[in-house]
Amino acid sequence: MKRVSAATSAMRRHPLLRTGFGRRSQRYTTATATMASLGDTRAPGVELSTLRRVGLFSCLAEEQLTVLSRSVEHRTYRAQRPILFAEEAADGLYVILAGEVKVLIEDAHGRELTLYVIGAGEIFGEVALFDGQPHSARFDALTACDVLFIPAAVFSEHVSSNPGVLQRILGVMAHRRRYAHHTIHRLAFMDVHDRVVAALIEASSEERGEWFVGPGCQHITKVVGATPEMVNRVIRDMIRRGIVRRHAGKLLIRNRASLCQMCANINGGCPAVGGSCLDAA
Repeated sequence: MKRVSAATSAMRRHPLLRTGFGRRSQRYTTATATMASLGDTRAPGVELSTLRRVGLFSCLAEEQLTVLSRSVEHRTYRAQRPILFAEEAADGLYVILAGEVKVLIEDAHGRELTLYVIGAGEIFGEVALFDGQPHSARFDALTACDVLFIPAAVFSEHVSSNPGVLQRILGVMAHRRRYAHHTIHRLAFMDVHDRVVAALIEASSEERGEWFVGPGCQHITKVVGATPEMVNRVIRDMIRRGIVRRHAGKLLIRNRASLCQMCANINGGCPAVGGSCLDAA
């Protein structure tokens, strides 16, 4: 009898990993929404100065940038609006000029798991362009976003032939593959408490000398891949212990050193950043 590892069994039991990757979600197989209906605005062509500010295009010659500036679209999306659906065919490359985009998977019941959040200067939609398969995740505007859209034909003719651009895109894909391994490791080997600790460290940002988790428990729930009840139970315990507290719709980390110590005790390092985070406390 073929033996199955504990990690593999855990991943198979996880409802989102079981149904989210590589399977067609019934919710979107009949989706006919177009980009025009999802975006607030879309305008053909951009200024050369805009393209020059995009690091991905720094390897392109001025003549290539000029051609590209006439072929791309500048799109804007309001916060919480979908940009791309899973199982949608590849139509081009997206470059974020401003704002944040959330990358997530979901099952047929609408349960979501946030894979990661990307921001200004980053790209998405590149995997489907290379392998010719539909998108395997959904991309939502977490905040209001300005995005450059490069149609697939334009990308193939004017962008992908440049070795420097390809190297940058491959670097992005490699980084996200490593992060996907980290996410699978967290879901397979960590309990809910440890996943919440990792997510709090990962999602926190400093504001005037204090550390906040802006999206609050709802975002943490989607990152952790557990029920809201289980996540709230962990958060309440941390509040009781004086590690975090609720403040103006956010979570304020009152004792970051304690949180980082918890992080460091999990597998000998901080699972959120791949090593000890005590120096950042």
